[in-house]
Amino acid sequence: MVVATSPDGVIGKVGLIPWHLPRDLKRFRSITMGHPILMGRRTHESIGRPLPGRVNVVVSTRHGYQPEGCTVARSPEEALRIAADSGAEEAMVVGGERLYRHFLPTCDAVHLTVVEGQFDGDARFPIEQLLASAWTVEQREEWPADDRNPFPHRYELLRRPPGH
Repeated sequence: MVVATSPDGVIGKVGLIPWHLPRDLKRFRSITMGHPILMGRRTHESIGRPLPGRVNVVVSTRHGYQPEGCTVARSPEEALRIAADSGAEEAMVVGGERLYRHFLPTCDAVHLTVVEGQFDGDARFPIEQLLASAWTVEQREEWPADDRNPFPHRYELLRRPPGH
């Protein structure tokens, strides 16, 4: 799972990410490249195109929905089957809110970027659900705001300990 969120869980507003952090976008590309990415319809539409170098799986129950360059799954479980059938060892859930809520209880790792600031939003990451689980922080990096990245932010790689 890969997510960028505010401390209180905001991940989007009106189909857009409420910040622009080139450093985090570069990390996102590096983490997801070569892996199937699972996303909801609204997340795909906010991106506006399939992301190259990745199997793009869009979860949607909308009849007749077939975005170019993507595979459509009618359920999260079907999305996982499509990812497994691609031969990849690992799939990345990249949004939105519904898929994060669905997969968070069973995912093994979360690539978490926390963007410091107060943001209005209508899409949220289940931060309370994340904090209620046991995680090991395998990696942590912090950055202040700079000319290209206007908000301080930190990245953490969280792994679920065996048996949790």
